[in-house]
Amino acid sequence: MKLSEIDKAIILWGLPSQESLSEIKQDESLIVVPEQRPSLLGLTYTLPLLKSKGIKCFYCPDNVLGFLFYQGKIKKTYLFFKDKNDKGIIGTCGSLYVSLLSKLHNVELKIVPAAKASENAADKDASTLWGQDFIFQKNKQDYIVEASEEVIV
Repeated sequence: MKLSEIDKAIILWGLPSQESLSEIKQDESLIVVPEQRPSLLGLTYTLPLLKSKGIKCFYCPDNVLGFLFYQGKIKKTYLFFKDKNDKGIIGTCGSLYVSLLSKLHNVELKIVPAAKASENAADKDASTLWGQDFIFQKNKQDYIVEASEEVIV
């Protein structure tokens, strides 16, 4: 996809619920599907779901999101959260990143409950891809941070 073809797109972060899909499809905007490393939720869950519903979308590496925001290509972010508590909402790894980008660039942030889906991802941190190690040093645990849920206040 060419950058010039992206205008007023919507980012989906987390596991979109079936209930939210009708609203998203009605909007008719192009949907940005981040990979959502390390678990690759965007590639393994969201992208196939949107394609099965006929929603126009494209895959985007997580590190390109900032550029899309900077270029003014994003109009709304859907943040699908896992849980709520007295500290705030709890989202998947990267939820804080996408919510801060939305705030920084004055993009609407819609916070909605996530789908209840299994997250048996092969990748738990940045040292693997599709379950395969690509960092082979014995002491990788000394410098690789394991992904975890995040609280957004």
